[in-house]
Amino acid sequence: PMLDAITSLLDFAYKSPGIAFLCRVRALGILLSIASSEDIALVLPPADVHLYLQALLYIADFEHVGIRQSTADFLSCDKAALARSIWIDHHEDAKVTLLVCNMCLDFRVDDSDLITRMLSQLLAAGMYRYVIGVLDIIGGMDCYMSIDALPQFWNLAAQGSLVQLARTAEAGWIGDALTVLDLCARSIHLPLIDLSGVVRALLQETQRNSANNAPLLLAFSALDPLLPSATADHLLRDVIERMQPTQIHSLILQLQEFTSAAPVAANTRGNVSQEISHGLSLIFDLVDSKGLHEQVLLRPPMGTAIHAFVRNRIYHDKLLTAVKACLDRGKRQMAGQLVSQYYQTRAVDVL
Repeated sequence: PMLDAITSLLDFAYKSPGIAFLCRVRALGILLSIASSEDIALVLPPADVHLYLQALLYIADFEHVGIRQSTADFLSCDKAALARSIWIDHHEDAKVTLLVCNMCLDFRVDDSDLITRMLSQLLAAGMYRYVIGVLDIIGGMDCYMSIDALPQFWNLAAQGSLVQLARTAEAGWIGDALTVLDLCARSIHLPLIDLSGVVRALLQETQRNSANNAPLLLAFSALDPLLPSATADHLLRDVIERMQPTQIHSLILQLQEFTSAAPVAANTRGNVSQEISHGLSLIFDLVDSKGLHEQVLLRPPMGTAIHAFVRNRIYHDKLLTAVKACLDRGKRQMAGQLVSQYYQTRAVDVL
């Protein structure tokens, strides 16, 4: 019967002091997977079980880093005092810092000085993605606005996270990168997040390993979720101007693939359509200004780059240069098709 199973698992977790903490964690994990809250409530309040499970996990982590703590002491202690005590004694160990930081988040320890010191150490240890997640969470804590170094933390965490993701380019990295950008975009410190610093850091990574194009793609993609920066535009425009037409064409295709490869992040500000994409707009502005339409756009696979170009130019109302280029080359039919597509897409604007 279910009640017997619940009782046995709870007895194992609560009344087996000689059993390893992680074994007791496993017992509670099984309990929560097979029994409803209503069933568990017949023996113990479900909230108490969850709290005890959390305590066991922390005790197991403490044990792993050599800190002795009993379950009873952990459950009854002042978590803020415990966090400060552990930090004072073990602050040189990044693993302990990570553990204490987790405890501050779980138990809402509103200590701006302690959190500032921990975030500084975690950033120095290269834990950028963890820190940016912490910054997002503590936004709802009372101590948030009293942390003077928040703008610096956001910039370091954003730059470090994006460079790390682009450097390794592991499976799922695009979605992870867009999530980082989305956290930045939703932060009240967005106006202080330096887009030019992000772009510069990614371009430096490109120079470090020219065979990896992920940093360059991410630099272009960061233009949309973060606030505009003339310096960032200038940095990327310089990159495009040094490229050959074949390289520009390849970059356009890669940016299109970047957009389509992130369906899991479709609800983030980082994932935008090709019509709106500021990165593609920079490229297409250069194509227009240098008259590189044929050299860049009319390359195999035919249609892919030209379709993105036309949609982008229509959206930004910049199609006239391409129409004039077609007429100058005697391609009247193509010019007519562009004008027709413009009217079909922007009929309301024309009226």
